[in-house]
Amino acid sequence: MTVSPDVVIVGQEAAEQDAALGITARVKLNIGDQLRLSAFGLRGRLKGQLEVQENLTANGDLQILDGKFRRLGQELELRRALLLFSGPISQPYLNVEAIRRVDDVIAGLRITGNAASPTSEVLGARHVTARSHVLPGARAAVGRGR
Repeated sequence: MTVSPDVVIVGQEAAEQDAALGITARVKLNIGDQLRLSAFGLRGRLKGQLEVQENLTANGDLQILDGKFRRLGQELELRRALLLFSGPISQPYLNVEAIRRVDDVIAGLRITGNAASPTSEVLGARHVTARSHVLPGARAAVGRGR
């Protein structure tokens, strides 16, 4: 005779359940432009769609609107900030341009690639001049021939 799994027999120890719950989760987030982000020197508003599964993989994209990034005493404006997800949620693909305006000079950084190992490139008409406007201490280093 087989007994239903929800039957309890008084005086016997309950058998441990090894079976997983068998739940599959897929959560789709539609993020308008009112969600504000402030973390790690980054401020802005998030917008986009993200579908997250129970194994913490994600598909979708998020934009950072009106973004500012502050690091090492410099504040950069995010001209473009896009995070693309297609795999582990902790490893989005980055497509970011952060700029700083000094008088009539616009200089900045372009950051692309996987979040674990991104590639950066200095933006500006003359890279040495652009670097001196973006990185603290670079102006002094340029004057010393570095």
